[in-house]
Amino acid sequence: MVNSTLTLPNEHVSCSSIDAARQLFRQLAPMFATQENLPTTAKSEDLEFLALSGINIEETLSAIKTLIPTLTPNRPIFASFHDGQVHNSLGGGSSAFHTDAIAPILRALIIDEELAKDRMGSHHEEGNWSIHLGESSRLPSRSIIVHAGAQPSDPHVGTLVVFCYAFALARKIRHRMQAAAGKTVLDPSRVSVQITLIDTASAKEQKTEIGGIQYQRSHRDTPGMLDTHMGDCKQIISLLSKWTGIPVNIDSQWDFFSNPAIPSILRYIVDNRSLLGHQLSPKYGTHIQTIRFGQHVKDLKYLDSFISEMGRAHIPWQDLALDDGISIREFRQRYNDIRSLITGREVPTNNHIPFSDHVDMVETSLKIIAKLEGQQGVRTLYLASPYKLGLRAACPHPGCWITEKYGRLKMYTRSGLNDEKDALFSTVEDAITFQCPYHGPHTICISKPAEVVRLEANTPTRNLIRSMCQLMDTEKHHVRVTGADYAGVYQEMFLYRPLAIWSAATGLAIGRTPHIMYAPLIVDWSGAKLSKSSYVRDGGYETMRMFGTEGLWSFACLNRQFDGDEEEGLRRVWEEVKMWLEDPKKLFRTFSVEYLQRVIMQGQEWM
Repeated sequence: MVNSTLTLPNEHVSCSSIDAARQLFRQLAPMFATQENLPTTAKSEDLEFLALSGINIEETLSAIKTLIPTLTPNRPIFASFHDGQVHNSLGGGSSAFHTDAIAPILRALIIDEELAKDRMGSHHEEGNWSIHLGESSRLPSRSIIVHAGAQPSDPHVGTLVVFCYAFALARKIRHRMQAAAGKTVLDPSRVSVQITLIDTASAKEQKTEIGGIQYQRSHRDTPGMLDTHMGDCKQIISLLSKWTGIPVNIDSQWDFFSNPAIPSILRYIVDNRSLLGHQLSPKYGTHIQTIRFGQHVKDLKYLDSFISEMGRAHIPWQDLALDDGISIREFRQRYNDIRSLITGREVPTNNHIPFSDHVDMVETSLKIIAKLEGQQGVRTLYLASPYKLGLRAACPHPGCWITEKYGRLKMYTRSGLNDEKDALFSTVEDAITFQCPYHGPHTICISKPAEVVRLEANTPTRNLIRSMCQLMDTEKHHVRVTGADYAGVYQEMFLYRPLAIWSAATGLAIGRTPHIMYAPLIVDWSGAKLSKSSYVRDGGYETMRMFGTEGLWSFACLNRQFDGDEEEGLRRVWEEVKMWLEDPKKLFRTFSVEYLQRVIMQGQEWM
């Protein structure tokens, strides 16, 4: 497909609209002149030929490209032309699965069952594996759940594609299994869809920064926020379930963290945060944390937790730095002297902090140091805050519900250990303590399900926890549908490598990986993914209204495009995605807004 998008040089941008229009008219003049001289009996094909005679097509298109940006000089738009030819080229996945994407999934599910049985040391019961799919493949015996998820916001066409893909995939799996089961007395396993709403995503206009730390409230903790678009989400899911006959369940992050396997998974993740921290939270997994100590006692309370954490992680004092020029050794010596004075105990003089005392002692030590230095007001201490996982929890204080976005201030503590030495060297982690800037610390015990449900996770951590849960499930199969932007290096770094280490360390899910299908991305003219409006600069998609494609970035707008028929827009998306499953090579490419404009908004097919 030829797609030419003009990048105008400065001299073209500066052309006036009048000059550009005159240039275009000069190119089109022969057409008008020819039409005026046409005989009244001219045939339509003759009219087309004569109308184009004497016109230089390339120069005419160039003149159009020059004119268009001058029409809106403050925010220029650009013309793009293509020949309407659609090429679904083979290569990679489109080559390997260009005829069938369902049989490989079913075979993979069967292998999972066999691996689980081999792991348990059991044998296949005779007669249970008598059904064949094509190349002697047997049917899975467990029920199959196809998963998809999205934030509960106004869905754009990319989200609709993922939902449609999930239902289309579930229907294809069910039909394939029904066809195979029809040859025997056995019934195929139940196939369903589960849509998980990421209601812990940050709510727009509910973000703030306090002391250099980012805080937010989620959709579920912002009154009325979930109700704004929940009706749209439920309408989409309900229609797709009705059209396909596939049962569906809608759950939330509360349900996600209610899984009985979550506490043991959290214990593994917390115990191995030194490895997983930088893998799952690259920006803040291991970082230098700035804490300001001054008149606010609640800020001083952070120091005790940080010192305790550094002691457990064996972070050397020389990794710390003060912003006022005081040497670390000097600070350490004064700190130790003060502790000895207050506690009556000698403090070890090695390069590590072996333990911490009470907050009042820490406050006293800082006050004395500040006095010795002759300084008043706020002091800044840079502390290495090691291995932060992408976990957070909202303040439980009624009406607050604020969350520290990146979990930079949270600490991992132990409970039930009174002996100081045991507390220092034990590897058992029981609780995670979070900080509210208004109400102080609040703690979640990871062994208590009623507290664990309060947790929230960033996308990589949630992806890993979800995959672990699903791999541990020996009663159901799980197949996930997500956008293709999560494929490739993203999954290699954030999912498959951590899973391999987890499997080797625990002996769980050996030889198995998650089953994930990637929905084609919907891209704009530049090849960038069509994104939620909150992720692009203000007005990023305003021109879509001008072009008549606003229905592609807003389901609410899509519903208004078809004379009050609130099902037609979604039905057109569904029909298009359904065809991709019939012709699987289309699953391994992207689709542009321009492509979908003709198919969805105009209801026409491409060549």
